[in-house]
Amino acid sequence: MRRWNELTKDEKEKAQKKALETILMEVCEGILVFGAKVQEHLDKAIEEMERMQTPWFLAERLMEDEFLTSKFHKWASRLANLAFYPDPNENILRI
Repeated sequence: MRRWNELTKDEKEKAQKKALETILMEVCEGILVFGAKVQEHLDKAIEEMERMQTPWFLAERLMEDEFLTSKFHKWASRLANLAFYPDPNENILRI
């Protein structure tokens, strides 16, 4: 297993992208819970997508909100930094 500081620049970029995608997916599925300020921005985006009958664009709409984008990138960076990364051909058990 490797830690964040052992990854190459390319691996770090991929890890942050994957973390951001995971956060967006979990937000869109309603899995993550937030404080009032973030939830206010989320509710606005959700209402807009429902009104336009295009809920499949919610992730894209969330990333248009500068406040949310800043938060999501910060959380993705933190998530990627705390993760463990398997070496090639290393067997891992995901729980």
